[in-house]
Amino acid sequence: MKWDFNDRFKPSYSTTQEDDFIEFLLVIKEIHLKNEISEEQKIKKVKDYANKIYPRL
Repeated sequence: MKWDFNDRFKPSYSTTQEDDFIEFLLVIKEIHLKNEISEEQKIKKVKDYANKIYPRL
């Protein structure tokens, strides 16, 4: 799977489910690296983002 963040800025680009999943993993990584927020806040952010990306699950 090839994914280039810069492709997202091209007008002809359309996101796929794989793109959404990679973006979801990047958000989890960012939250994990930010130790200034509590575990409850981290869980809430992941749940909120997951519901935004995968509302039908």
